Amino acid sequence: MIIHLYAVCYNEKDMLPYFLKYYETIVDKMFIFDNESTDGSDKILKSHSNVQAFSFKSDGINDSIMTGIYNEAYKKHSRGSADWIICADIDEIILSPRMNLRDILQEMLENNVMIPHMAGFQMVSERFIKSDKQIYEICKWGVRDPVYDKTAIFRPEIDINFHIGRHRSSPVSDKYLLSSWDSLALLHYKFFGRQRYLDKQKESCIRISETNKKNKYGLYHKDQKKANEFFSYTLNCAREVIG
Repeated sequence: MIIHLYAVCYNEKDMLPYFLKYYETIVDKMFIFDNESTDGSDKILKSHSNVQAFSFKSDGINDSIMTGIYNEAYKKHSRGSADWIICADIDEIILSPRMNLRDILQEMLENNVMIPHMAGFQMVSERFIKSDKQIYEICKWGVRDPVYDKTAIFRPEIDINFHIGRHRSSPVSDKYLLSSWDSLALLHYKFFGRQRYLDKQKESCIRISETNKKNKYGLYHKDQKKANEFFSYTLNCAREVIG
């Protein structure tokens, strides 16, 4: 079984070690597209033996370009050679509640599953913690968030047709797509550290492209007070997700 992963990256130097540490044990190859990072993320990607790194330019945060990468890149690099495609942001970890992700994908492959079900969670921690452990071992609390029930894993023969932002898709296949198989958990670590979250929101508001502004793509808090209140609300609602 061959698993390929696709991701887009911009200034994720702090999160990349967690992301690479987890997925290097799961996937056979990672195709990561760096949007001209300035913090050294590109050097980390190029030095990792399991990563094929690409660079692309944009006029800031442009969801049309990024969604296009997720929709098309796997067709060129993985169709006909991989059994599964994983599409994940650098702050997203996908796992199974009952067994290793690679093992359950092997089971799903043998049972002709085309698109596994996904249950999304917003994970939250007051502080960003650097550790040699897996990120889900040190940040276990979160909030159930159906917005992140993404089509994040699928078979490469499918035309996935992600909508802008990749939260929804319109997959096309000549095979039956749905399955009652176990749901996988998508853990989104946007709120991993209050100050990190606030800094990311501030940076995103500066980098947002004219395309995103025109089409009202993305959700960014220009008001740092409101962003801080949103973080506090998520933290107060959080419960232990991973026992």
